[in-house]
Amino acid sequence: MLEVAISLAIIGILTMAVIKGQDLLYQAKINKTVTQIESIKLSIENFRNTYGKLPGDYNGQELGAQNLGKGDGSIVNSTFWEHLEKAGLLTKSQSMPAIGGIFSVAFNPDNLQGHWLKLAKEDGSGLMNYKDAISFKVKIDGSSNNETGNVRIRNAKGGNIQTKEKDCIFYIEFP
Repeated sequence: MLEVAISLAIIGILTMAVIKGQDLLYQAKINKTVTQIESIKLSIENFRNTYGKLPGDYNGQELGAQNLGKGDGSIVNSTFWEHLEKAGLLTKSQSMPAIGGIFSVAFNPDNLQGHWLKLAKEDGSGLMNYKDAISFKVKIDGSSNNETGNVRIRNAKGGNIQTKEKDCIFYIEFP
């Protein structure tokens, strides 16, 4: 009987360690994604300072990009990433979020003005539940208020922090 009790205690401890390890891994991915966002924002700012336009809008030949922007303020998503890569400011792997999903570029999305970096699953659906999304937003812009700051959370069904449904999409404002 004692052996069974010891075995169950060991199984319980190992199970808790695995669960805690998964949480630590998830938090590490979130932290890496925050770092990636800061790197992308810095790359955008450096590109604009160097070329006078946003990546994806630049129409100069010296980049050696296959796709050129129109120079009119409009940005094509694939051209945006190509310009940052050709300018040596960002690698393809840096543009892949550590938490999964994809980064893309959006103009005036969901009642937001200007250019925004969108973070969502490839099909456009959400990546995180609302509780994790608020924590993620605070790490980026220091505010949990979804109507202020340079990060906005969308698709959060009612903003319920108790829900486990991963329905949140992020928009991060360009510098």
